[in-house]
Formats: sequence, C-alpha cells, structure tokens
Amino acid sequence: MVESACAGEGVGELLQGAGAGGGSGLQEELTCCICCELLREPVMLECLHHYCRPCILALWHRDPASACCPQCRHRFTRTSLRNNHLVSGVVARVRGAGNQELRHKVQEELSDALRSHRNQLEEILAMMKCDEDKIVRVKSESAELQRRVSSDYEKLHEWLRGDEQRLLQQLHHDTATVEERLRRRLRGLNAARGELERVVADTETSLQQLRRSVMVETRGLCQRVQVDTEPVVSVDLRSARYTGPLQYIIWKRMFHSLDPAPAGLTFDTNTAHPNLVVSEDQRCVRESEEQQCVGLSPARFSQCVNVLGSQGFTSGRHYWEVSVGKKTKWDLGVARESIDRQAMVKLCPQSGYWTLRLRNGNEYWAGTSPWKRLPVETRPQRIGVYLALEDGQISFYNADDMSHLLTFRQPLTERIFPFFSTCFGDGTNTEALYLCPPPVTLPPTEPLT
Repeated sequence: MVESACAGEGVGELLQGAGAGGGSGLQEELTCCICCELLREPVMLECLHHYCRPCILALWHRDPASACCPQCRHRFTRTSLRNNHLVSGVVARVRGAGNQELRHKVQEELSDALRSHRNQLEEILAMMKCDEDKIVRVKSESAELQRRVSSDYEKLHEWLRGDEQRLLQQLHHDTATVEERLRRRLRGLNAARGELERVVADTETSLQQLRRSVMVETRGLCQRVQVDTEPVVSVDLRSARYTGPLQYIIWKRMFHSLDPAPAGLTFDTNTAHPNLVVSEDQRCVRESEEQQCVGLSPARFSQCVNVLGSQGFTSGRHYWEVSVGKKTKWDLGVARESIDRQAMVKLCPQSGYWTLRLRNGNEYWAGTSPWKRLPVETRPQRIGVYLALEDGQISFYNADDMSHLLTFRQPLTERIFPFFSTCFGDGTNTEALYLCPPPVTLPPTEPLT
C-alpha cells in the first residue's frame, strides 16, 4: 500500500510538469533524461524521479557505492528501485495515442488514481502517528511501572537490610558480652592460680617443718586452700534468637511493612439484604431461605442478596481476600457509595459496580456490559481484590497463587466500598463467603526471639 502511494506521488509529479506544456509537456515528462527516449520499463527512485530500468542500472553498475540520481544527485541503491506500473501504462498510451482527448482521459484516470493513493497515504500516515503516540505512551507507562516495581522491592530490601543489621548488632553485642564475662573469669582464675601457688609453697614448707614438729595447724592450712572463682560462663550463642525458623520469623515481621498489607475487613450488617445472615464476628455471610427481622433502610439492599464492607475508601491502596470455597456462583468487587440499593440494576461500571463473577461453577466473567468471559484454568478457593484509588485501578487475583484474573481502569471520584454477593442459593449454592483475616497477627514491636 505504501509503495502504491509513493508511485501515485511520482505520477503526480509527472502530471504537474505536463500541465504547463500540454501534450508535448506530458511526453517530455515521460522521457528518460539518460537515453532521451520514452521510458522503457519505468522505475522510480526514492526521490520520485523516473528512468528506464536498463539506463539507471547501467549507471548504477559504473559505481554502485556512489550512484546518484542524475537530476537531483540523491544517492540510491539497486534495492531502492521501484517498478511504476502506472507510469508504464501512461507511457504505453502516449506511444499509441496521438490525440488530445486520449491524453485528457488518461490524465483524469491518473488524477483519480493519484487522489485515491494520496488518501491511502494519509490514512497510513494517520495510523503511523497513532502507533507512534502509543509507543510513547507505552514507554512512559513502562518507565512508571519500572519505577514503582523498583520502589516496592527497594522498600522490602531496605527493611530486610535494616532488620539484618539489627540482628547482627545484637549478635555482636551478645558475643562481646560473653567474651567480657570469659575474660573476667580468666582474670579471676589467674588470681586463684596465684593464690593456690602461694598455698602450695606454704604447704611444702609446712611439710618440711612436719619432720620437726607435729603441732601443725592442718585445719588452717585446709582453709587457706579455698579460693573464690567466677561461675562457669556459657559460651553457647546458638539461642533461638539466631537458630530458630529465622526466615519465617522475618517474614512475619516483614508483613507489617507491606503496602498495602491484606486488610481485615468486616461485612456491614446495615447494608445486608434481609435474606443474608452475617456471623457475629461479621466475617462470614450466607444466604437464608427466611428473611431476617431487620429494619428498612435506604442503605440496605432490597432486590438482590448483596452486602457491602464496613469500611469505605477515598484514597490509598488496599487489598483484601475472600474465601469462596466451592460456591457455584458469586459476585465480588467494589461499588460506589452512591449506588441505588433499592433498584434492580446491572452490575457494571456504568451503574457504579466493578465486579468479578462466577457462574455455573466454572465460568468466570468480567462484570462489564456485556459480560466478558475470562480464561481461568485453575478454580480459585480465595479471591484477592486490589483497589488503588489514585490510579483508578481495581484488580482481581487468584489468591491461592496470586495469578492475575481481571483489571478495571477508571477514574474513581467518590468513596468506594468492598462489594459482595452470595447470589441466590437455588439449593446448590449454599456455602458461605468468608472475609479472610490477615495471615499475620504479630504486633509490629514483637522482638525476634
């Protein structure tokens, strides 16, 4: 298509040159400036000038490295030669036609072809511009994502480096303490050795005196042998602080530096449909055939078995997980605070809902209008929902292996609430939905012991 458009441009140049001189002008434009004859096997260079193929090849063979157009001196290569079938047709007609009417007809046909090719060229240029803009946007988005990924990993690396440094400092302190106690004990033992050596010398002297006298204060000698020494120092540094399941302990400590960390959500009983039963800890919801005795409220869903989370979000990044077990259908996601909870509406972004849906036990759908089937190979037992309000992003994951399922991108301008629907049971879809608590409950200040 691009080659045809270029050919059309070349024909346009010929016609414009021929317009000023009539028929003789057209014949001049169709004449090869090398052999001064009508073009034979016309080829076009990148500069849009035309020559006979034999003539221009003969010129190229003389000096392939520096061959250039005889008219504009633009360099060309053999591979840049383009056959121009349009010009070939014009040349054939000029050769066989001698009247102005035929030339005019040919000119009109070529003008039409030129307009068509120019339109095609404009379309191609527009598509090229669009793709170039996309390349710029993709590069920009890639750079931002690289920065974000590097930043997230750097935060973890920084935390690990800091925690490693703290642990190594503690080990160094413990080592220095043991060494100091050992040195103090050695000093005590050295003093005791000196005392014992003196006692031994005194005892030897007393033994010599024993030959001369039997009145030796043996009891006093025995008492003098007693010396004070430091208690035995333990040199075992392999305490649980350093030899326990260190990686697991660090992982539990590191959990508190995650952003976002899995949130411990609860269901808002004031929004639950009357046929929904919420557990006492507000982490479990199931459908009941009998309606509960609850008050009427515009905040409560009245048409479908839906319920919202207790906490809404206006900023930041948030993540939570829902255990879906072996339920055969459910709807999960987020919803705007302003949704109509009394009407029967489609769960789609236009209505203020961004959801992932399960139907028939193994069909996963994006809650768009119309629905879009998702290729999910492994049936998740838990679904992770990620909400980034500043980025306008809602993503869903198989929380069992954190594989990505679906992402919505749309500006979020009001408070957003977690959304859940057990869907009607119909006797088979009776399992409950559970809000998963955070996997780690250690306080951030718990020491590594």
